[in-house]
Amino acid sequence: AEAYAKEGAKVVIADINELHGAETVQAITDAGGEAFFIAGDSSKAEDNRRFVAETVARFGRLDIACNNAGIGGPALPTGEYPIEGWDQVIALNLSGVFYACRYQLEQMEKNG
Repeated sequence: AEAYAKEGAKVVIADINELHGAETVQAITDAGGEAFFIAGDSSKAEDNRRFVAETVARFGRLDIACNNAGIGGPALPTGEYPIEGWDQVIALNLSGVFYACRYQLEQMEKNG
């Protein structure tokens, strides 16, 4: 996010962790960049739709996306890996990226 802002991009930080999101926005604005934070869960389709809607409401358009939310999950052999852990990893690392791209690309296509 900081590298994009350094190059002049207006940046949106969307994260479930409000403290880290606020710290990143502060670092960007302290360096002269423009950024804002949206709290939400990237593993949820509706939150991804809202991230895009709030971005467009704030900046008027969406041109670039960097979907880098992800978790590693438990470091266990497959036979011991908890189903709940698997579901969390897939929800964020796979479904979350799909949801983000789904709504981001829909908006980017409107830019022409």
